[in-house]
Amino acid sequence: MSAPPRSLALLPLLPLLLLPACLPDDSGILDAITDSWSTSTLEIAEPAISAALLVAGVTAELCRADIATDDWEALGTGDTLPLSAELEAALGAPLIDQISTDGNVQVTLEGVRIIDRDNAFLRFTVASSPDAYALNVDVLDGRNDVPFGQLRLSIDQGCDGVVPGAVWVAGEARWTDLSGLTHTINLPADDGLSIGLNIDCGFIPNAGTLSWQGSIEGQTRAIETSDAAEITLYASDGTSEPDEDDVLCERIVGRSEARWPGTVRGGGGEWSVSSELTVPILSP
Repeated sequence: MSAPPRSLALLPLLPLLLLPACLPDDSGILDAITDSWSTSTLEIAEPAISAALLVAGVTAELCRADIATDDWEALGTGDTLPLSAELEAALGAPLIDQISTDGNVQVTLEGVRIIDRDNAFLRFTVASSPDAYALNVDVLDGRNDVPFGQLRLSIDQGCDGVVPGAVWVAGEARWTDLSGLTHTINLPADDGLSIGLNIDCGFIPNAGTLSWQGSIEGQTRAIETSDAAEITLYASDGTSEPDEDDVLCERIVGRSEARWPGTVRGGGGEWSVSSELTVPILSP
């Protein structure tokens, strides 16, 4: 019996030869998946990052205020902290629940709006010296509960900073949200380029970086921002700020959100996506 013609012998291989042309573009599928992961990571991380920035702003503002012991002693239950209207509004206009001036000043606020809570307690201890200032913060659901948030923030160049009024806040924040996810935020990111976040007013920084890390759907996720000098401010109608004014405290008026470029990573660095972190600006 003679062998079949060569053309017929190749017929069984034709589906395999044609298969690559029939498959969708692998890179397009991977891009869509990582974009989806990046978006979900930002949505989950943004409230925790915004909360860390808010407490960093409080740290910078209390440091600049240089509140004397007598002024702390004059405050009592039901009073408000001596904060700007912007920070007070962002915190939910909390009131002092307890205050002690024996040794380091310790204050507990009630009615704090932070991360995914609307009525939290925020307890902080002030440690200050001529060259350094620190705020150790616990955030709790109830006055005597175990903290769901802890922040250790410091200002090492004095409250006047290199430029009068400009301070650099550094440290770590750790939150556990209502879903049970733990968020870790570092100020600055471990990039060797910054000594913290430079905050002139409010809680939107002028310069510096931060990083976030958490575990989502069993995968380690991380966010690292670019320098805060790249932040763009937007109004509620989606228009961005004009560029002619370099003073952040003036630029921020009438803006509803800050968009901060950065990189989202996952799987121990197996994938990364350039994106933007959105921080809401809450006006008084």
